Amino acid sequence: MKNLFLLLIGTLTVLFSCREAGTDENETISKNTLVSYDLYVAGNDENSNASYWKNNIKTVLSSGTGCTATKVSVDNNDVYVEGFKQDPSTYTFKHYYWKNNVRYDIEQQLGLQSSDDFRLKDMTFKNGDVYIVGNIKNPASTSVNDMYQLCYWKNGNKTVLHNHNAGTLSSDSDIEIINNDLYITATKNYNSGNYDAGYYKNGTYYFLSNTKNFFKFLRDASGIYLIARHRQTGALEQYNLSANTYTAFPSNINPVDFRNLEWDNGNKYYVLPQYYYKNATQYNLVSTGNQFMFCDDFKVLDDNIYKILHKDNSGIDYKVYINDVEVLTTTNTGNQNGRFRSLTVIPN
Repeated sequence: MKNLFLLLIGTLTVLFSCREAGTDENETISKNTLVSYDLYVAGNDENSNASYWKNNIKTVLSSGTGCTATKVSVDNNDVYVEGFKQDPSTYTFKHYYWKNNVRYDIEQQLGLQSSDDFRLKDMTFKNGDVYIVGNIKNPASTSVNDMYQLCYWKNGNKTVLHNHNAGTLSSDSDIEIINNDLYITATKNYNSGNYDAGYYKNGTYYFLSNTKNFFKFLRDASGIYLIARHRQTGALEQYNLSANTYTAFPSNINPVDFRNLEWDNGNKYYVLPQYYYKNATQYNLVSTGNQFMFCDDFKVLDDNIYKILHKDNSGIDYKVYINDVEVLTTTNTGNQNGRFRSLTVIPN
């Protein structure tokens, strides 16, 4: 079965299996760039197997039965899928990732025991290296103020960033490799709720605020940015790391509904549960009357929009769209429902 996603001059031609996608063999959309793209989607198939799809071709992940695939990424042609498995009796989680369909136990790779109380925050992959950030119990704790450690691991080698108390266990820690530098967002809690938030660059901490949380790095030609949210008001801002300046989000972006921000070719896409803004203009996620209106993931590359949407009814169904053309849908049988969770797009 051949599945090919081509962006041609003036036309995006999407070729895929009618049986898998449920649409005609050829769909066309006006676009401008002569490039070919690979679309990867992570999730679970109708048999609850952790899986990923490359241009609609499904790969069931090895030892993935009962696991949940949460994110897919590609580095130097290696395909990485992140996931977990929950123990229904203890509600504890085991964390895994797959590299080219070989499963790795994260806690085992990091040499952790159940007593370490590991809390995975984020991970990324670069040039074959595996970077993981998370919290573990401090083995030399002296008080409630240093009960945990925020750490990162590069290929299993641990670096402790700081000690903190339990108050920041739920805070985000985005990890990114940008221009060969390692960036990690962090929130510290010294005592009495005195939060200290900022980021690490190659292990050096940069304090930014006592009143805001920082939860995602972004970059474009103008520099590197962080998304900031005020703890009390919920107000959203973009922080420029180089200029040390904040820019408020547009007033029409409801902070409560905000889900994601994508930058592409000078445009900013603000994603909310049922619609998005391209700069200041609002767009529906789907055409009027379409039941698939709740967004699970949203990416933009070279002015083309890729998204995962679902609907709520007697079951939950998922679809993947490219510029409003449906290219992949879950196959549901009886009480078994497939699910798509994340996608990524790679020029080839």
